[in-house]
Amino acid sequence: PHSITDKHENEIHHMKASDLRARDTSKAKILWLEQAAPNPDNGSGFGRSFDSLSIVSELGHRITLLLQQQVTDSWCDERCQKRISDLGVEMISAGDWHEYAATYIDFYDIVYVS
Repeated sequence: PHSITDKHENEIHHMKASDLRARDTSKAKILWLEQAAPNPDNGSGFGRSFDSLSIVSELGHRITLLLQQQVTDSWCDERCQKRISDLGVEMISAGDWHEYAATYIDFYDIVYVS
């Protein structure tokens, strides 16, 4: 028999929560644009951005965080990335916002530019 570790149980719980959020038509699908990952340890503006992301996520909205800059450990290490993913936020480093938006814009109800 297979046993599921706590880590896998948390991942399964997160996937279920994200899946339910996606099915809830009363919640918005938001494309959230940022220049860099909102790491609260890197200055007050990024802390405010992280707090805003947290609040909107707690309201149950499905958020895709699209970053212009690639995520590096020196800017947003594994702990920082986990804090963002624990919000139920999908984080993508696209580099080119225009290409991503042109491809997926019809999926979103709201585009938020930070």
